[in-house]
Amino acid sequence: MSACGAGMQWQRALSLLSELGEAELEPNAISYSAAASACEKSARWQQALLVLSEMQQGSLECDVICCSSVISACGKGGQWQNALSLLDEMSSTSVEPTAISYSAAISACGAAGLWQDALSLLGDLRKARLEPNVIYLQRGDQRVREG
Repeated sequence: MSACGAGMQWQRALSLLSELGEAELEPNAISYSAAASACEKSARWQQALLVLSEMQQGSLECDVICCSSVISACGKGGQWQNALSLLDEMSSTSVEPTAISYSAAISACGAAGLWQDALSLLGDLRKARLEPNVIYLQRGDQRVREG
């Protein structure tokens, strides 16, 4: 599934995830994360949310990699509300957001022109004592670099 993501083959990654169940193999957090990542790389936010939903229905807790991929997919799809909601959900569960999780949400806000929200999240990242990595916020034709 990871190779499918690298090759922008999100449909094939989802098909492989489905085939695991048909082959009576139990998908795990790693397989769901790989499928979510494949969706994220192709900016398929709706499919990424479905992967997350299936994972939760299978009584698996979303790990930080999967959650961050879905946040990023939502951001790429202009779904900043979903991205922020997922980041909030992470904070209220046992899954601690990482700098990557925050960066994905910050990018989602930046792409939507929500600069105050993006800067607020950057402050939250620092309050969580996480070290910001290089974060690029898109603003029209400009890119603002933080980190």
